[in-house]
Formats: sequence, C-alpha cells, structure tokens
Amino acid sequence: MTEFYPTDADLNALSGATDAEQEVLFITTGESPYYTSFYKMLYRLLDVCRRAGDLRVYKDGDLTFGVRPGRYFNGDALVTYAGAAGQALTNNATNYLYLTAAGALTVNTTGFPVPSVTPHVRLATILTAVGAYDGRAVSDGGDVTDHRGTAFIKVAGEEAIRELTVYNGTGSQINAGQLLAVSGWNAANVCWQVALADADGTDKPAQLVASANIANAATGVAVDRYDLTGANTDAGTVGASVYLSTTAGGWTLAAPTGADQIKQEVGVVTVKAVSGAIRFHVGLAGMQEKLGTSGLEDSAVTAAKIAAAVAGSGLEGGAGSALSVKLDGATLAVSASGAKVANNGIGGSQLDAALQDMLPGIQISFGAESSHKRTITLQMKDYAANNLAEVHLLRLWIAPTLYAAPDATNNTVSVTTGTIYGTELANAAYKVITDATGKAVIDLTVSGAASRHLMAEADGRIKLSGAMTFD
Repeated sequence: MTEFYPTDADLNALSGATDAEQEVLFITTGESPYYTSFYKMLYRLLDVCRRAGDLRVYKDGDLTFGVRPGRYFNGDALVTYAGAAGQALTNNATNYLYLTAAGALTVNTTGFPVPSVTPHVRLATILTAVGAYDGRAVSDGGDVTDHRGTAFIKVAGEEAIRELTVYNGTGSQINAGQLLAVSGWNAANVCWQVALADADGTDKPAQLVASANIANAATGVAVDRYDLTGANTDAGTVGASVYLSTTAGGWTLAAPTGADQIKQEVGVVTVKAVSGAIRFHVGLAGMQEKLGTSGLEDSAVTAAKIAAAVAGSGLEGGAGSALSVKLDGATLAVSASGAKVANNGIGGSQLDAALQDMLPGIQISFGAESSHKRTITLQMKDYAANNLAEVHLLRLWIAPTLYAAPDATNNTVSVTTGTIYGTELANAAYKVITDATGKAVIDLTVSGAASRHLMAEADGRIKLSGAMTFD
C-alpha cells in the first residue's frame, strides 16, 4: 500500500520554514538565487544523517564492495572500524556481510551466525549473478540489502546479553560453550581473567560462558547467556535444570552431591534429544544452592577449637558430633529492653572482626579549588572504618544536584589513581577500578561558576561527596 504524503497545500505551506526539531531549511518558493538555501538544506540534512552512514555497505565494483567507517561498543570496549574498500564477493550467491565483536569484517555465503554463539554486527546481504550484482530495483533500496537496523531494534522483554572481553590464562584453549569463573584482573589487556568453572571447589562458580573459542594467552568474548546446541540432553526433560559439573568447564543434568562439591544451577534444557540444546543463563540461574566443605578454610573447624570456644557454654559439639548453639544465662542475657549476646558467647568485637571486610564502604574527600579544579579522593573502608586494601570496582557520576543524571556540561575529568574500566558519559560517568590500596583519585575541573555533586556506588550502596562549588 502506498505511503501518503501530507497534502499539497500543507507541503507548499512549508515554504521558507525551518524544521522545529532538526532545523532543516525548506527553500522559499520562487527564491532567487535558490542555490544558497539549497546548499544549506543539504548541509543540514547531511549533518542530521551523518551517523546513519556509519558502517554502511556500498557498491564499488562488479563483484566488490566497501564499508564506511564507524564505531560501536563491544561490552565496555569501544571498537573503531576504519572502513574498507574493494572487498571481494562470491559470484552467483547471496553474500552475508558482518563485523565480529572484535571488529573483523567477515563475508560468507552460508548465513549470519547465531548472535548468542557468535556476537556480531550485521551489515548487509548482496545477491550476485553472472559476474555482477543481481540488483534489486532502485525503488526497493538498490543492490545492497541493509541489515544494520537489527543492531539497534530489539524485542522488548528479555534483557540484553552481557558481553565481556576476557583473558584466557588457563594454559590451553577455552572452547565455545564452556562455563567460566573470573579468576582475577589482567592489567596488560585491561580485562578480567577467567578460568574454567568447576563444582569440585567453591572458588570457581560459573559466572560467564565462552561465546567462541578463546586461544590460550589471548583475549576473547564471554557472555552471561548462551544457547548450546548439539548437547546430549536425552536423559532430561524440557525445562529441567542443568548444573555446573565437577568436570572443569562442563555441565551436568544430575546435581553434584559430594560433601566438597557445590550445587549451582546454570541453565535449563530447551531441546530434549541426543543432539539437544541448553540455554545457559548464569546471570539469572547462577545461584549456589549448596556450599562444599572446601568453602571453609582447611582445618578451620576442629574439635579442639570447638572445645576451646565452649568456655561460656555457648557452643556444644566436636569429637564427631554435630555442632550446636546452646543459649543459657551466661550466653544470652534477656531484659525488658531486649536480648543481648554476651561476650563469652558471640560479642560485638567478634562480629566486627568477622564482618568488617564483608561490608565495604566509601569515604569521599575533596581538596580546595585551585584554577577551577578540585582533587577528589575515594577510599574504600571496611566495617571498622579501616582502609580496605583491596581492588574494587566503583561507579562514579557527576551532576549539578544530588542523584541527578550524569551531566558533563563544562566538566573535564581525569583519573589520576586507579583505572577507567568503562565510560558511560565522557567527563561525567565512569566505572573505575581502584588501586591495590582501595583508592581512586580524580581531578574535576569546571569552567565557570557552578556547583557539582559526585555520587559513588559500590555493591549497590551510594556515597555522596556533598556540594563542591567552583568559581
């Protein structure tokens, strides 16, 4: 069905007007000379549409094509593609053109890959025949079928797949579909380092899935959701839970039951067959239901230690019997104001010592303004207000008022201590990794008289800097 234009009268009424949203000029009827206004219109249209040309595929020969430059995010990494020209097409075939997550231009005649298996940016398809483009009519869009819209138009409802660049330090290749655990930070490649997840040890729960093979001592892409095909799920049922296996990187339909093994659901069966399918979703289904004995420090709980702690009859057990808590008058003091655990049971100092490293906080301080600049120091603190000498990931944003959206107006931000892990908005919002002492330092310069607030978030808790004024 034909798409309608506005009426002729409405169109003619645009003479000499300017579009309210984009300020595109409509040439005045009868204007002489008309070409200056015509150039203004073209100039503004090109300005408005410039980003629409990013990564655009174009014809530059009978069996060749080019791609315009462009940029896109791969997880937290900004990929800059420089463009290409004179790229060969296969004759008498449909050619599928796409960029891998890392920015490698790929052409094949078999089809676009499955996104959850091979993350990519779809560019176009080109049909060729008899040594040339088998062109569509110009009215249908020309010889190149553009697929870039699939990169930004998505189905509402299911969250996007989280993609992270990771480093393989396992000593051997990681295969697509293997379950991974984060093992540390790889400073040389500015990304997380991963190991194979393993239910036979609590320090390696599944946190990610390899979306493609990752060579040893190389970086690759890992995701939190992945569809594994060709898996033997015949012993299960559709919807049945899939668990992390005691075989490193693997999965199992039967939950591990060993005393020193963890039970972690990592996905569900989606196709029951000898060559079936599994939907891994470690971000959604990755909770550990059971902690193995190795989750406790070796030899941390012994009969002798239990016996030594029973001085106030607060604990009973040991010598092979079950451990229990005995609440008597020496351990639990009850009064009209409530109940208090006595020091010979579990006292405040014992709780502080046990919890202080598990409840981190942020201390924010800032120096005096000098040449429109203030230095802001963020220090991680434990529950007892001691400096927490550990590497932490912080989310920082700057706004004119408390809890407002990030605003970069007149700001210049530099991180002088710590590492920028991700930029949400230049000069306003960042993810920053502290140094080994738990500290991050940033310089904030604001041109002109203004007030700024810095919000810092760690583990879901937000700390405020208070108002910082600039002359």
